[in-house]
Amino acid sequence: MALQNDRRVFFTLLAASLTAAWAGLPAKAQSAEPAAIVRQIFEAYRADKIPKPPWSPAVAARLSRADLGADPILSAQDFDIKSFTVREISRTSDAAAVEVRFVNLGQSKHSVFDFRVVDGKWMIANYRFLSGNAPVSDLRRELKLPPLK
Repeated sequence: MALQNDRRVFFTLLAASLTAAWAGLPAKAQSAEPAAIVRQIFEAYRADKIPKPPWSPAVAARLSRADLGADPILSAQDFDIKSFTVREISRTSDAAAVEVRFVNLGQSKHSVFDFRVVDGKWMIANYRFLSGNAPVSDLRRELKLPPLK
């Protein structure tokens, strides 16, 4: 009887610790630093997977209704990411900008993710494709959202 009770306690503790660990994973991923989030996005692309970026609520709501015709980050329907570099270019306590340079289908690209803290988590509030330092496209403008402040 004691052995059966010990097993029950062991499996109860094991299940509780696994549940706690699994429950902590999304929160940990969501509290990641902006540059780490961008790296995760491009690692997914490099592994031929479609990432699930943490868009801010306003952007996510508009993206769900938008008909962009292409992936909003790559501005393409097809992708073959071979390399990328990520660099944080500015940061305050509640805003950050992360630059990414990548090669998609043999073409060099340059873009910037604008992050804001929403409910204690870093989220993507805008995404801009650049040519030199000038924006070629601006996701918020395409989605008819006001510019970031």
